[in-house]
Amino acid sequence: MSVCNGCQKSFEESLLITTDHFRGEALVQYCDVCFLEGARDGFGDKSLQCECGEKMILDQDDEEVLSLAKDQEVIFYRCKKVVEARLAKNYDLVEQMEDEHEWVGLYVIQPEDDYE
Repeated sequence: MSVCNGCQKSFEESLLITTDHFRGEALVQYCDVCFLEGARDGFGDKSLQCECGEKMILDQDDEEVLSLAKDQEVIFYRCKKVVEARLAKNYDLVEQMEDEHEWVGLYVIQPEDDYE
């Protein structure tokens, strides 16, 4: 049994998501609920902000985020304005904003630098 870094509850190892908080920090493990909670704010990353000044938020639904996290893949964040327009099905506005607003993909665990 392993312990979630967030809620401190014990879980089978296979049920926990391992991450370095997208920053190459020490690896920690989270249950699904705690991982989603942390991922929603980029694990406290203040630099997840669009050039327009708006916060960047998860660009996938919870199920997809968890699936990607468990596979140690990339999770995408996009300007809140673009995500909100897409959720409102205002696709013309989304298309207009695509080039002006930022998005970023972050690895659940940062790959090691090949340059060192």
